[in-house]
Amino acid sequence: MLPSVPAPRSPPLGLLFSVLLFSSLVGVGCRDTSVARLAGPAERATDSAQHDDNTPKSAPIDASLEPPPRDALFTLTSEPPKSRGCTAGTGCVEHYLSLHERVSFPNPKTKVKELERALERIKEGKTKRQTRPLKQSALNALIRETTGAEPLLDRVGKHQRVVQVLSEGTYSDHRRLTLLFEDPLVGPWEAILLLPLGAGPHPAFLASHGHAEDAPHFLRYQKGAEFPGLGVALLVHNQRASTADKDEDRAARALLTAGSSLMAIRAYEVAVGLAFLRSNEGIDRKRIGLIGHSGGSIANLLTIRMVGGFSAHITDGIAEYNSWDDGLFADESLPSLFPVSSQISDVRRGPVPGLELDYSYPEGMTRAAEFLRESSSLEPSEATD
Repeated sequence: MLPSVPAPRSPPLGLLFSVLLFSSLVGVGCRDTSVARLAGPAERATDSAQHDDNTPKSAPIDASLEPPPRDALFTLTSEPPKSRGCTAGTGCVEHYLSLHERVSFPNPKTKVKELERALERIKEGKTKRQTRPLKQSALNALIRETTGAEPLLDRVGKHQRVVQVLSEGTYSDHRRLTLLFEDPLVGPWEAILLLPLGAGPHPAFLASHGHAEDAPHFLRYQKGAEFPGLGVALLVHNQRASTADKDEDRAARALLTAGSSLMAIRAYEVAVGLAFLRSNEGIDRKRIGLIGHSGGSIANLLTIRMVGGFSAHITDGIAEYNSWDDGLFADESLPSLFPVSSQISDVRRGPVPGLELDYSYPEGMTRAAEFLRESSSLEPSEATD
């Protein structure tokens, strides 16, 4: 569960964020303050009828799914960073390898050899799929336990983070900012934020790109750059340890051995990004969706069941969680989730309104934008299974 934590003793967060954002972005060409001020109390999706088609309806939701705390504090600045750190998709795994020194994971330590045997049994067809669906709360709990994400997610609101504005430009229908998130637990990562022109508040998507790709790739090849023209903001991170290579294998094995996983990292970075979006007055907090491509979709299928505050979920793929190509572990090498992977992949029965579109979004993002606008984030209520 993501608890709310008391705000630090500092100036009012809205004022602090507004002043920092205005003063920093004016220096790099900003002409308005449409991404200012931390937001108020959280809303989230709640229970209602199940989805019978692609029309958004509030699905049953585990009451433990809460949005990132509203008092998560960001210091936004355009001052050049002293060091940008390692933010590439490969090679930048040192913060992941040493994460156990900063975060205590109470989960039993995973024995890699046991995982390898479990993955081998799946490939040999010896592992059966579960035919009877789990209750929503039981499935969400299984995912949290398997990924070991809770100790990280509990800390989303407990640390101040610096967000560097590396570049900013204004185009015909949007502003584009390249950001550097500096996190005390998992290290730095870059992101691209696209904001429609005008005061807003605008609906928004947070996007997760695929393996061996990056944020610019999602904008171009998955047509994420269409969103501002459709009146929707977009934040897409550059993921590290995300190229299905020996570095991802090293990070995945180290985190599993520590009692966590790369999927916990993916969920944590998404939660930080969501908190950042929710802090911007130019963003409609009741209309923030989660979208992914390929490996990003596979990660998001788990994240959406651990991180509350999203009003819609768009995916372009399904998950197996049995990746073990050439003996290399990936973020999705979680064989204990294989038996329930079909249920996890059914976004129509997820915790928020969900929609599966064709792989790589060849028709563009119009339907995704429409789906987000139709969805709603309602007041919390008790979950029903």
